[in-house]
Amino acid sequence: MSLLSRVLLAAIQDHMTPKVYARAEDLLASHAIQRITQCRQSLEAQVRGGQLYTVKFLLDDTGFPAAVACDCEYSFSGWRKHQGAVAIELPIAASGQ
Repeated sequence: MSLLSRVLLAAIQDHMTPKVYARAEDLLASHAIQRITQCRQSLEAQVRGGQLYTVKFLLDDTGFPAAVACDCEYSFSGWRKHQGAVAIELPIAASGQ
């Protein structure tokens, strides 16, 4: 894995607890991401969890999520597992893997 990929994944991990990050990896491994569409600096994905959730990102100039939203009921601080799975899947985060 490239240094850039490791730095980006560390930045993604900073937005979640270790438990939520592990669940995000589980979602990714189970192919829970149903669809990702991107239009310029915005990205929307459908992620299958207990039901189908919509995840939305506003990307900064480097392609990293600057603002995130998800329609699941998680109410704690930090990113949700659905958001984390999509962020890990982003091409810039996955480069070099």
